Amino acid sequence: MKQLLLLSILFLVSCSDSGLIKRMEQIKAFGNENPEKALVMLDSLEIEIRSAGGYAKHKYDLLRVRLNDKADHMPSSDIMIKELMAYFEEEGSIPDKQEVYYYAGSTYR
Repeated sequence: MKQLLLLSILFLVSCSDSGLIKRMEQIKAFGNENPEKALVMLDSLEIEIRSAGGYAKHKYDLLRVRLNDKADHMPSSDIMIKELMAYFEEEGSIPDKQEVYYYAGSTYR
């Protein structure tokens, strides 16, 4: 019984990250038209993100950087983008790396 419970929990955690990524992709698409509203939508995921894996957390942070850039909110620091660059350089796909470097350039303009 304990093994079944443990397997169920592991399954739910792994599925929840893919579900979060999917919702973030939807918010990203919506943010192309209305970044301010998309930021509010992204905020609604904050509690779920706390229990997510590292990749989902970093995708969340990158999406926040993207939406703030689209909403013309200038970053006050480069700390977040530096952390994202370091993470995606090691763990990210090529599109992840391209996006993080694009927004790094935007941070320093």
